[in-house]
Amino acid sequence: MAAHQAKCPIVLRIKEEEKAKKTYYAELEQIATELKELACKFSEENQVLVQENKELKNELKRFDEYKEAFFILKARREYLEEENSSLKEQLNELSVLCSGS
Repeated sequence: MAAHQAKCPIVLRIKEEEKAKKTYYAELEQIATELKELACKFSEENQVLVQENKELKNELKRFDEYKEAFFILKARREYLEEENSSLKEQLNELSVLCSGS
């Protein structure tokens, strides 16, 4: 009787379906494991990128501060050059006045 059940098409089909189902679930488990590993990897890479982004923002902020300081110093230099030129003119005028006396 057991030999007959083992050869019965319905029993064979059920066994094949169970085997296919086990294979399917094993594949799903493998895929789930791989997805978890990828999620961890992407999470780690994301943390690295977030840190790099923070560092780049800090560098950009420092660059903007340096750029602002540069323009302030440039304007100050231009002002001092104008003032120096004006003082030289006044000095020349005084020299002319003093030498004429």
